Amino acid sequence: MTINWITAIFSIFTAIIAVLIAYGQYRNASYRIKMDLFDKRFEFYDKLRNILITSISGIDKNNMFDVFQEIGECKRLAVFLFDDEFAKEISNIDNRVIELTRIYARLHEEGSLPVGEARNEAVDQQMELLNEFIELKDTLETKFSRFMKLNK
Repeated sequence: MTINWITAIFSIFTAIIAVLIAYGQYRNASYRIKMDLFDKRFEFYDKLRNILITSISGIDKNNMFDVFQEIGECKRLAVFLFDDEFAKEISNIDNRVIELTRIYARLHEEGSLPVGEARNEAVDQQMELLNEFIELKDTLETKFSRFMKLNK
């Protein structure tokens, strides 16, 4: 009779230990998923920040293709890593970067705009975009902070 009680208590104790271990594994797996997402989002943030810095410092024919490739990748990844609102904002940045490269081409490539009203307009557009990128670079951390919290 005592052996049955001991066996029952031992079985219950073993089941409790198994549940605690399973719960610990669940928490570790959940934390690992959050860390993986954090790492991907931080890599994305860093890439976007570098694109903005490159755009501000000057897109030219030597780095234009790289900037196109990087911003295109950011646009595609944003759909999977962030909510729709933020993905649309990244898409808008993509459009602005493309617009900046087109302005660069109109100003600096072969057959560029001659000195005059049209060139001055293009320079004004370029300066407007550069100022927008500077402001965006300065607020980028704030925009990303809501996605970078690990305690959710």
